[in-house]
Amino acid sequence: LALDILRKLNGLAYLGIDLICSDVSKSLSTQDYAICELNCSPGLSLHTLPEKGLSRNSPGAVTDLIFNKTAK
Repeated sequence: LALDILRKLNGLAYLGIDLICSDVSKSLSTQDYAICELNCSPGLSLHTLPEKGLSRNSPGAVTDLIFNKTAK
């Protein structure tokens, strides 16, 4: 779903997609969901410095994707 949305918005290297669903561990095809926001400048710091839980290097992952280091 995310890649389909990004491809339709030509010219963007990445996109933040806020999604509402019942269970993020399950496929969207098995549940109702809604997209509540598309953001071409997502707040990556929420993942790098979370209030709770593990820090994730989301800026590094986005950079790798932009420069095709880990894109498959």
